[in-house]
Amino acid sequence: MTQRKLEQSRSFMFVPGNKQRFLEKTETLPLDVALFDLEDGVLPEEKPLAREMVIPILEKPSWSGPRRFVRLNAQTTPWFEDDLKAVVRPGLEGVCMTKVNSVAELTAGIESITKREQEAGMAPGTVRVVAAIESPKGLLAAADIAAADPRVCALIFGGEDYALEIGLGANRVAEAAEMLHPRNVIIVAAAAAGVLSIDGVFPDLNNEEGCLKDIWQARRLGFTSKSTFNPRQVEMINEIFSPSAEDIDYARRLVAAFDEGKARGDASIAFGGQLVDLPILMRAERILEDAGER
Repeated sequence: MTQRKLEQSRSFMFVPGNKQRFLEKTETLPLDVALFDLEDGVLPEEKPLAREMVIPILEKPSWSGPRRFVRLNAQTTPWFEDDLKAVVRPGLEGVCMTKVNSVAELTAGIESITKREQEAGMAPGTVRVVAAIESPKGLLAAADIAAADPRVCALIFGGEDYALEIGLGANRVAEAAEMLHPRNVIIVAAAAAGVLSIDGVFPDLNNEEGCLKDIWQARRLGFTSKSTFNPRQVEMINEIFSPSAEDIDYARRLVAAFDEGKARGDASIAFGGQLVDLPILMRAERILEDAGER
């Protein structure tokens, strides 16, 4: 279990596990990762049904859609173990462990996943983990959680639960200053551990302008990915979290110029009126990597 990041994982979408139409539509979306939801998107009395409905999606052998992850109910609920028994099976790539507050909680959950993998005849470490940071306790432990286990491939920010715990009002604008601190903490914690950082959802279904601002802010802050529950937001997320044609062209020319300078023995070069040294070169190389050119 050495690989941590998920390749080409810009968009993550929550899909209610008890809605057949939504489950079937997921395969046709230009989505990177589907999070089939057994948690907040499903009423308690509907959770057994949701598990049963998600299983055929996971077992579908000809699946051509996004990566298949499942959002589990929190470990403190009576549903967690039943969720694992239902969904940890061939076809599942990962789970979102919700409301993770400590390394101890994460480790206990991963032990349960490992046990279920063995029962299902799956190779150890097959199921990856997205850890949801949704509380002050989780935020304070975010760096340790991100680095705790090779299964952890991402941190995701649960903004609504976090806001509830610290007493924020329900009415917040797209570029909410009061949410900048927790988002920055998650970005830094994930980057330090070498895993993805996934921003929380933008909840207003009808505010496209606000949604665009929110996605752009997430990108500028340094998130690698964005979550949504709205299929209409997926293409916006993918576009904003992908290098533009201009970015790619600039990166190509910069890397070529730096290679020429390196051949001359120069550790830095002048390019486009800017002094370019190794960190700037590495950013250009990352753009090309994100564009599939490395």
